[in-house]
Amino acid sequence: FHYLKIIEKSTLETPKMTDFFSSEVSLIGYLNFSTIPKLISFFDDESNFYVVFEKPEGKSLLNFVSQNGKIDENKAKIFSISFIETMQYLYMNLDSSIQWSISAETIFIKDDGNISQIYIFNKNSNLITLTNEISMKTTAPEVITHNKVSPKCMSWFLGSILFYILNGYFPFEGNNVKEIQHNILYSHPIFISQLSKECLDFIESLLIKNPQMRISIEKASLKPYINHVDVNSFSPKSFVKSLSADGI
Repeated sequence: FHYLKIIEKSTLETPKMTDFFSSEVSLIGYLNFSTIPKLISFFDDESNFYVVFEKPEGKSLLNFVSQNGKIDENKAKIFSISFIETMQYLYMNLDSSIQWSISAETIFIKDDGNISQIYIFNKNSNLITLTNEISMKTTAPEVITHNKVSPKCMSWFLGSILFYILNGYFPFEGNNVKEIQHNILYSHPIFISQLSKECLDFIESLLIKNPQMRISIEKASLKPYINHVDVNSFSPKSFVKSLSADGI
């Protein structure tokens, strides 16, 4: 089965918007990794563009937690490894000038914790419809204060998502975007679930507000919480390879 997205040409009001949309489709067509949905087809008629994607397996991360509740630490480890592998692929294969992002709403996971698919999109995407509040809950502090995007933002994102799937709520909640931003900048997450010391240390290292002190995605893969995964329950095609001590 495939997923069809229809974009009305009238919504792309300027040539720049059309070019932006085309670049986003090209980005998806260029990527080739097990957790990134494949672009099946792209065509148009007088009124619309039609984009056909590979349909994801499993449930969206938000629906999974909503329907099944929080997950255990071992599944969270499997999720983390799958996420790190995907980020490594993106950083190795995309030019740093290309702006892309992900959201909790665009991640699909299987019952064992493995990521089925992650939809990659450009800022102000025409292909993905997001909820502002959900996107803000995983936004790194430096994006709020200085609109600064770097690979360390993905470390913060992973920390926020891990907190969510292990506790059943995001580390920084709020009734609106402004409240969420305030809590990200000035409050500290409260853990309810009984987590192991290794797991707690791992999440805390990802949710350091100062990006210079925050652990990188590459160095995160070397933490004990990740390295002690139960290999009998781990099924991605390959594990994170030996990494540079310098990080991203």
